[in-house]
Amino acid sequence: MDDPIERIANASVTYEGARGNEYDLTGVAVEVYAGWVKITGGDGSNWIPRSRIFQVRTGSNNSR
Repeated sequence: MDDPIERIANASVTYEGARGNEYDLTGVAVEVYAGWVKITGGDGSNWIPRSRIFQVRTGSNNSR
């Protein structure tokens, strides 16, 4: 896999899971790739399609 487009440490992410549930994670690391977002937190890593990411917030509460 190519290098990530962007890395964000200590982010908050809101996304839609595979079953349509909405998740809001705080204090996770985010790596943005062309079609995917890798979210790494206390439970390990998850790869989420970018189309299912609603919002990524940094410590300053800026949306990306």
